[in-house]
Amino acid sequence: MKTAAVTGAASGIGRRAVERLIDAGWSVWAIDRSAEGLQAHAQVLRAGERLHSVVCDVSSAESVAAAFRKIASRTQQLDALICSAGILRVGRMEEACVEDIDAMLNVNVKGPWLCGRAALTLLRQGAHVEAPSRIVIVGSIGGIRPKAGAGFYGASKAAIHVVAGVMAVELAPSGVTVNVVAPGTVNTPMVAAAVQGGTRTDYRPSGESPLGRVAEPDDVVDVIEFFLSDAARQRRGVAGGWRNARSVHQEVAGLFARESAEPARRCAVPSRRRHRRADSGPAHSVANELHVEEAGLPLQGSADSLPRFCLAASGLHSYNSSSLDSRYCWPLTDP
Repeated sequence: MKTAAVTGAASGIGRRAVERLIDAGWSVWAIDRSAEGLQAHAQVLRAGERLHSVVCDVSSAESVAAAFRKIASRTQQLDALICSAGILRVGRMEEACVEDIDAMLNVNVKGPWLCGRAALTLLRQGAHVEAPSRIVIVGSIGGIRPKAGAGFYGASKAAIHVVAGVMAVELAPSGVTVNVVAPGTVNTPMVAAAVQGGTRTDYRPSGESPLGRVAEPDDVVDVIEFFLSDAARQRRGVAGGWRNARSVHQEVAGLFARESAEPARRCAVPSRRRHRRADSGPAHSVANELHVEEAGLPLQGSADSLPRFCLAASGLHSYNSSSLDSRYCWPLTDP
């Protein structure tokens, strides 16, 4: 029986991850700062000896150390660590307060690092490069694409994306893979609380989701489960987000419309330069988004034949993966 530890386990993505792992036969250590939430969830699941609850504040080194000492006293190894705990404080930059900024950095950046460090001994037990243990961190598209009103939340997620990339490189030789899932808006209590004080249930990022809806926790857990599967044993330092899902169908489609009469010698790569769309008037400037730029590689087929992984899981996708066409992908650590 495989064993996983899940942070943020009492609500949202973490709660659903616990449920799915229990259904798949895993033994799960559910970690959350809410004792009431953990207890209520345990009563619903009725998983018996396969579900263990640990009250922990992931922003506290002492609390995290104590939590993983408790886990180590009951199990000899962990096969997976899912870092889903996170907090969101919204507001314009001039309205941000130091307390909110510190809280987001402590939970969203320090939290996964503290938990990963504390879990390493258990994760390394029995792990090797052909059968690795897994760390999966829930990031955010906010850490890739700036969003008004969520500046410091995005900064905290950008930071953990970088930390995760470094962890992936450093831990790979010991048989531990590290990957990030970076969704857009997800229908969770955390997001609901941030949208008009939790009074709206019909929120949707207009024009941003290629499927026309926000993601559900199951959409994100689908990707987490992939990173826990044998199919992902060679995936390291992978993240996902909104950029490709939008740009492949809007920017690259324009390329084919504009250059169908000449041999294709372009591919999709990150760009900061000004770029004129075929269907737009004045040029526009967008930082850190996917654009079409000369790269010396053939791009064959039509826009409709481009990889459909870009639209998987409500805008989630993986890149820098050996099974995907690298012409449309780039590393987590791109400049």
